[in-house]
Amino acid sequence: LPIANLLECAVVAFWVRRREGDLERARSLPRVSRAALGATLVGCALSGLLAAPVLAARTAAPAVDAWATWYGAHVLGLVIVATLVVCSFQKHVRMVPQEWPARADYLACLGLLLLTCWLVFSQQHYPVLFLAFLPLLLLAWRQGLSGMVVGVMVLAITSGLPAAQGEGPFGLVSTNDPTVRLLFWQMYIASACVLAYSSAVSLTQRQQLESRLLRSEA
Repeated sequence: LPIANLLECAVVAFWVRRREGDLERARSLPRVSRAALGATLVGCALSGLLAAPVLAARTAAPAVDAWATWYGAHVLGLVIVATLVVCSFQKHVRMVPQEWPARADYLACLGLLLLTCWLVFSQQHYPVLFLAFLPLLLLAWRQGLSGMVVGVMVLAITSGLPAAQGEGPFGLVSTNDPTVRLLFWQMYIASACVLAYSSAVSLTQRQQLESRLLRSEA
């Protein structure tokens, strides 16, 4: 299983570096993202072929079911991890802004996200998982890729334990299978990642366009 994991990571890393040699100066984040997504689909399929016989032998499940479970979980996991890694490599991404006004705005948006996560995951009566997306988007709009990376990590950490234990809104999922709950949680985080990433990239591209326009006018 570790060999299968290393294989899929190597496929994604090799293909992304081949398409974009220097991630710190990526010419087009959307193009890098498309390359990473394509490599993820292929890499997870290959690793699943290695892992399926082992999983089938351990769980007595059909090999096709074992492969599908592995493939779905690892595609979602790599979509989340690869996106965060590519964004964190950008030179203009700082986890915390240096200037105080921007830092105060960053802390306020982050505090709003933490408060919303606490309100959402501390109750089990209403299916309000989507509410956490609103402050996450605000953080991405205000802070760009930096806010997107930190916001998704905060959402993943605060929602991971309730999802694993079937608490909070995740308790409304009508299953006792931890694998199904884990896949549901991964889909939730992957959706948040894609939503915040698309907003942050659009904002970053607009800022870069404005900077080029100002330099051209000067």
